[in-house]
Amino acid sequence: MTVKDTPWIFDDFEVGTDLASLTVVLDEGRIANWNRIYGEAGGRIEPSDEAVLRGLIVAAMMEGYIGAVQPRPPGNIHAGQRLAFSGAPVRPGARLVLAYSCRAKEIRRERRWLTFGVRILDGERLVAEGEISSIWAQ
Repeated sequence: MTVKDTPWIFDDFEVGTDLASLTVVLDEGRIANWNRIYGEAGGRIEPSDEAVLRGLIVAAMMEGYIGAVQPRPPGNIHAGQRLAFSGAPVRPGARLVLAYSCRAKEIRRERRWLTFGVRILDGERLVAEGEISSIWAQ
C-alpha cells in the first residue's frame, strides 16, 4: 500500500505508476453488511450462492480505492467511475485483489483531475477492470 507521512498532492502522481494492490475478502461479515443495507430490496446474498452480485464487487472496489492512496487531503471529489466486468462469477468468500494505478492527470478549468486505473482479480481470473475519476483538492 502506498502510505506517506503527508497527504498526497496532485504533483506526487505520475502517470503510469502502480500505486497499490489491496486484498478485499468477500467474507461473511462483508456479506452480512451488504444484506443489512440491500437485502430487503432484493439484493440479498447467501454464502451458498454461486456468485455474488456485481454491486458487492463495486463496493469492494470503492473500499480498496479509499485505502489505495493514504493520507489524502480533505476536499477531494469522486467525479465518476467506469467498470467493465469480465463475466467471471465471483463466489462468496472470494479474496479479490484490487490493483490501482495512475492512468491520467490533467488540469481542466483550474481543477486537478486524476484518473486511477483499477484491475480486480479473483486468483488469476480477471473479474473487472476500469477507472475512477477524481478532482484532487491539492
